[in-house]
Amino acid sequence: MKPSIAISPIIKTDSTVIHLYNDGTLHSIDTHIKIKKDVWVNDGKKYHFNEISHHIEKCVTYTNNKLDGSTIYYYDNGLVEHIEQYSEGAKCGTWKYFNNQGELIRNVYY
Repeated sequence: MKPSIAISPIIKTDSTVIHLYNDGTLHSIDTHIKIKKDVWVNDGKKYHFNEISHHIEKCVTYTNNKLDGSTIYYYDNGLVEHIEQYSEGAKCGTWKYFNNQGELIRNVYY
């Protein structure tokens, strides 16, 4: 199902933007947003939520609009599905994959 994102940003403070689905439920939260010459720059964490279950789907870390640090995906039961690592937008480190009971099932090395 394609997300039905409302006009965004819905709520904005100095460093946080909250995006909502059309039904008013939470879509995502961006933290540590900076504006440089009227351009949004992701420089922090972004939390994505499932439109139907409203559970967290993933948490992404950015530095200067590039993936940088951990990206964590979650099962609907709240357990971690997998963890990716990035450095300045490039895959790096050990990516870890878990089953829906939280057991490590695979490592991928970059």
